[in-house]
Parts: sequence; structure tokens; C-alpha cells
Amino acid sequence: MVVKVIFEDYEIAGYLLDAECADCGSLLTAPCPLDRPEGHIEDWNN
Repeated sequence: MVVKVIFEDYEIAGYLLDAECADCGSLLTAPCPLDRPEGHIEDWNN
């Protein structure tokens, strides 16, 4: 997967969700972390 990333102080500050397959060049959406992983885990327990 090819993703465009923005770095600040050697850490990832952001990235674009529009990505490209490194093998065939197809456009795709890059995965992103959950905004509130704690809330997601609580939802699974209910």
C-alpha cells in the first residue's frame, strides 16, 4: 500500500486516507485507528 504521510519531529502527524495498492495501482482507502478505542471495546461488552 502506498500512503502519503506528514511527519513532525520524526513522528507521524497525519496521513491521507486515499491510498494506492503497491502491486496493481488500484485506488483504495487506507485503514485508520479508531478515534476512541476505549468506547469501541465497551460496545463489544454490551
